[in-house]
Amino acid sequence: MIKKILASLILIMLFGDISLFSQENIQGNINIKTKSQIINQVPFVSLLTVKYDKGAVSIDFEPLKDPSYSYKIYRSTTAILKEFDLSTSNLIKVIKGNDLPFKDIPNAEGNYYYAVIVTRNGQDYKKLIPFQNTLVYPVDFSPYPKPIKITKIDKQKGNRVAIYINPVNKSWKYILYVSNKQIKNLKGLKPLQIIIGPKNHFDITLEKGINYFFAVTVKNRLGVENNSLIPNQNSTVKPFKLEEEEKKTVSLKKPVEKAPKIEASQPKPVKKPTPKFKAKSKIIHKQKPNTESAISITISKYFIKGKYKRSIQELNWILKAYPTTGRQKSKIYFYLGQSYFYIKNYKKALKYFILCKDFPYYKREADTWIDRVLLKIK
Repeated sequence: MIKKILASLILIMLFGDISLFSQENIQGNINIKTKSQIINQVPFVSLLTVKYDKGAVSIDFEPLKDPSYSYKIYRSTTAILKEFDLSTSNLIKVIKGNDLPFKDIPNAEGNYYYAVIVTRNGQDYKKLIPFQNTLVYPVDFSPYPKPIKITKIDKQKGNRVAIYINPVNKSWKYILYVSNKQIKNLKGLKPLQIIIGPKNHFDITLEKGINYFFAVTVKNRLGVENNSLIPNQNSTVKPFKLEEEEKKTVSLKKPVEKAPKIEASQPKPVKKPTPKFKAKSKIIHKQKPNTESAISITISKYFIKGKYKRSIQELNWILKAYPTTGRQKSKIYFYLGQSYFYIKNYKKALKYFILCKDFPYYKREADTWIDRVLLKIK
């Protein structure tokens, strides 16, 4: 009898232990599975950075550690925020992690949004997280300018000369350089005149009896200049000279010697130096825009262009000087967190992402960023 009781107790204890062990394993597996689903089963790239770079768009992001994954890059003129925005017509390239940074050149000027998703073995992971793998604000693009052609040089009344070109874009700038020697490069030369398309000619004054050579360069809407010179296209090879008028009377006086030749015939306008930014200046607040406008200006003028320290300064100023709603505070905290992250001040980045979570507007994005910051702090 005693043996049966002991055997029963042992079995109860044994099965009890097994049950407890199994329950703990199940709970452990659930936790692991949940974490795996977040990190592995729905993979996505992070820290998507898209910048304009001299006639191209530079795209970079933090790829996954597993080299078997590929990445689909999408471009659109509208924001790519939902799965149906990932259309085949918007797909521009499939790359591997070692192809980064990737350079994209759109066909036309304009503002473009980009998104990147993960793919492997024909399966696309269409998870889109703003500020991580898809842009919320577009990148402004303008193509690298091609050299233009000097089409004609015409003498006008008096000492006036018109130099005609074929402007390729009505919003681009065309810069004229003049010298008494053939212009093979622009070293030491300053622009004589600048026009903006669609105007197709320069109007200048030259001295008579002196040889002149001309060169014209072009600068796109975003300030990128093509300085390359092509003889007989945008740089003249033969000298141009205004002939002196014949003298009707013979003078017995000793002729006056000509002034020495100079590189440019016209006095160059003195360009006022652009005042340097001072740490405490509040440039964008001169006209006191409303709160939403001030935030948008700061994001587009500084944050999007990678000027994170200036972005921090302006956003902190807005918090102090402007009335803000809960949504606006959330937005400011979110961009402060990103700005601090990009300058590698992870503790302050974490602070602002946590503050951002006090509001519902950027809570999901803030959670993702907090995970990224914690990985950096470890």
